[in-house]
Formats: sequence, structure tokens, C-alpha cells
Amino acid sequence: MISKVAGQIRSSEIITTYGPGSIFNGKEGVSTMIMGLDFWPEAFDNPENLGKFKAVKHPFLESVCRKDHFRMPLLESGFGGGVPCKPFPGWGYCEFRGCHLMSEVEGTPDKDTGYYVCKYCLKKYGYKNKILPARLVLICDYGHVKDFPWVEWAHSKTSKQNAGICEKPLLRWSFSKKGTTLSAYTVFCTHCEKKRSMSRSTQVLNEILPSKDGNAWNLSCDGNSPWLEKNQKCPPKNATAPNRSLMRGNHVRASNMYFPIVISALQIPRFENEIQKQIEKWDKTIKYFRKNKGMSYEEIAKEEFFSEVNADTQEILDELRYRYEDSITNEQDIKTREYQDIIRTQNIPFRSDRTISISDVEIHPKITPYVSRVRKLDRLTIVQALMAFTRANQPDPYGNGEAESGSLCRIYKSRKINWLPCVETKGEGILIILNEKRIKEWMSKSSARCNMILSNFEKLRQLRHWTGNVQPEYLLLHTISHLIIRSLAERSGYSESSIKERIYCEENNHAILIYTASNSSEGSLGGLVKNSAKDDLLN
Repeated sequence: MISKVAGQIRSSEIITTYGPGSIFNGKEGVSTMIMGLDFWPEAFDNPENLGKFKAVKHPFLESVCRKDHFRMPLLESGFGGGVPCKPFPGWGYCEFRGCHLMSEVEGTPDKDTGYYVCKYCLKKYGYKNKILPARLVLICDYGHVKDFPWVEWAHSKTSKQNAGICEKPLLRWSFSKKGTTLSAYTVFCTHCEKKRSMSRSTQVLNEILPSKDGNAWNLSCDGNSPWLEKNQKCPPKNATAPNRSLMRGNHVRASNMYFPIVISALQIPRFENEIQKQIEKWDKTIKYFRKNKGMSYEEIAKEEFFSEVNADTQEILDELRYRYEDSITNEQDIKTREYQDIIRTQNIPFRSDRTISISDVEIHPKITPYVSRVRKLDRLTIVQALMAFTRANQPDPYGNGEAESGSLCRIYKSRKINWLPCVETKGEGILIILNEKRIKEWMSKSSARCNMILSNFEKLRQLRHWTGNVQPEYLLLHTISHLIIRSLAERSGYSESSIKERIYCEENNHAILIYTASNSSEGSLGGLVKNSAKDDLLN
């Protein structure tokens, strides 16, 4: 483990760019891999005893992720450097032009300089020249990763040399001025003078690295998972293509090195009422009564701990059934629940301590044929949690977090980890509910165009073993959403990239939530909801 601080990241990046299993390029050229949740501070502490994290609750997210709660770093707790990491890749080369010798990094960075130093320069010249990380690694289709076989590569068979590793390999990294492609870089052994260009190094190496006897070196994936400090089975049990466990070279800064699987949900108005807050307080007790004592919800509704709530038994029973009876298994189920709650909730005035404030907006007569209702959310709270990640292949963009082809990588190894990292952001938004009659008219006229798009997506879906699907109505909502976002960006004071969409696409329910959110205390400046006014929305 690195004892020094490798760098700083924003709290939102722990569920996106720099979650467990990702590679972080820190200060002083130190390249590290973010460790799994098992190695994080307070990983096995109870949520009541956290000092570096805020425990975040969301019943529906907890049901989908099968976790007890979520955790968000507390910026004011001095969290900097709190996410553990380890040096990866394990190979590097000396920055000194007269050296460029390659070596494996060991231990912790130099105490004086903060970076790894070249042991050859230190021994020969007494200089602490920096070791720059080698930017190539090996990955497989199931997310496992390990160091590139530099020694085998330099000593592999080419048209000018036979395969065979010498007794004391000492590699040098060199490059020409002919270009910046991989073919311009070469790995050279100073002991036996064998060398090889880096051309073709990003292909499946089993096919291009024969050993001395003509057979390929064993470069099949061994399931190496440095962020968990263990080897996993490769291919996984639920893999749909079990023979694809060969490894290929990949640049650590390539976009396919890390695809986070993030699930999100709004904090809905119903969870603000006092009965739901009491249910949350006694959640573990209620589950114990159900599982161990076999008590019905009718019996639980009469328990003494509900006497603190100003409600009759039937109201408590309704809230218990809402919370526990209906199965919530994926993000679409969450969207269904939150949409129904948002449209049915009476106006909730803005208050700084509330997670959501919502009210109806008058619609201009010119847009009533297309829009049936508009609601503005002066305050909304959204929770985003990191479930897993993929490497090499992009995850299903329209899936619901299920393990597609066994390609999802875990971000923890212990079953005792009952939480996931999250970010809770506050902001504002506009909910636009479209006219169902006009949706059906559009469907009858635009089927040919949609069928062509959906046909192309279906081919891609089958090729990548995706399970999610796209409806024609979703294409319409997504297109309208981006047109609105582009227009709002010109008027609201927010950049186009900071305005997000949340699409509700179900039978007889089609709506778009346009919102912006940040993890600051206020989250927004009111510029978005201002444009929900009658004349502003028309424009």
C-alpha cells in the first residue's frame, strides 16, 4: 500500500471515474489502482459510528442493491487521502534520457521526493530520477487485469530473432522520432540485445508470442484482481462465452479501462412523512418480526413503537405495505414508484431541511395539446450509488444492473460489506408530462424511422449480449429532452453538460424530468425552475 497521499479526487468521482478497480494517475507521476471497499476506512464499522462518511438511506436503492445503506465521503472530515490505493501498473521506466531502464516498482515512494526512483541511477550516479509508469497492461473481457509481460515481449520471436529469455534480462524503453504510434516504441534487452517494437501489443498476445519451442506462452487470464488482492475464477460461472479468457494489451488511459455501473434514485415525497420515518427508524426490528416471528403487517402496525406517530392503524398498515410488499428489483421499478409519487403528491412548499419541494405550474395554452402537466421541483435530492464496473466492454446502457454475460466486476470481496459508495446531490428540476394522445399519434406516423434505428440497436444488443431494450417512445422522449436541455442552457445560467435528464417511459405514462444537482449545501441557484413559468416554458 502507498503510505503517502497519491492525489486528490472529487467526492463524485468515487462512483464514476475513480471507483474501486480504476487506475488513478496521481501527482509526481505515481500511477495507482483504487482498492476495493474492504480496504476503505471504516469499511466494517456500523453506520452509526462513521466519522469519515455520511450514511445515506434509500429503501428502494437498498432493495435493488441488496445492501443495508450507502456511504458518501464527508469533505469536512479531512477525507483527503482516505481512499486506499496501490501502485499499478507495477512496471515503469526511468525518466532520465540516458537511462530509460525498466524495472518493477516496490514498496512505497521515496520519502523525500514522493515518487518512485530509478534504482539503477541511484546506485550508479546517486541521482533520484523518477520512475514513470509503463502505460500498457493486460486485460481480459471479464475485467481482470495484470502487468504487461515486458520480459516475454522483448524476448519473443520476430523475423529477426528467435524466442527465448536470457539469464539476466535488463530492459530499456526506447522510442524514435518517426511518430507517436506504438510502432515507434521499442523494448530492448541490454543483456542479450533482443528487442521488439510495441506494434501489435494491443492484440490477443497468445496468438503473437510463441515461446522457444514454438508453443505460445501461457498468457491466459488467471483472474488477477489487484483491487481485491485476490484471483477470481476466469471465465466466471455465468459467462455466456466461456472461451474468451485470453488477455490482450491495453493502454491504462484508454476509455475502455473502466465503465462504472451506477444506479440512481430520487428521494421521494412519501419518505418525508412521519410514518415512513418511523418505519425507517425501526426497519431492522420490523424485518426481524417478519422473518423470525412470522408476524403479519397488521400485527406490526399495532406495535408500541408506532404510538409515537399521529396516525391510525390503517394508515400505518398502508405505509408498511408500500415499503415492503411490492418487489423492487431494478432501476425501472424505482422509476415507476417515484413517478407515481411525484405526480400524486400535493404541493410541498420549499424548506431548506426538506429533500424535495414540489408544486404545479400553469401551462401556456399553446403547449397544452402536447403537454398535459408541468410540475416544478424547487428542491430535489438524488442518490447515485456505484454497484460494480466493467472493463474492455461497455455495459448495457439500458439494462437494470443485472450481470450481463458475467462481465460485471465486483468492487468488494467480503460478504460482510453491507454498503456501497454513493453521492447524494441536491438541486432543482422541471417535470414535463406529455400528452398521451399525441404520443400515440406520433407512434402511428414514425414507425418506419424508429424501426430502422431499433433494428440497428438490436444487432448491437445481440452482439454484446445485452439484455436491456429500447422502446420507440423512449427515442422520442430522449430527443425532446435534449432539445429542451439545449434551450435551457441558453437561459438558465447552467452549462448544457450540467443539466441532466431522467426519463419515465411506461405504458400510458410518459414524462421527462429535467434537473441539475450538485453536492454543495444548496445545490442550485434557481435558474432552472424559473424557466418553468408559463411564458418562459413556452419560449
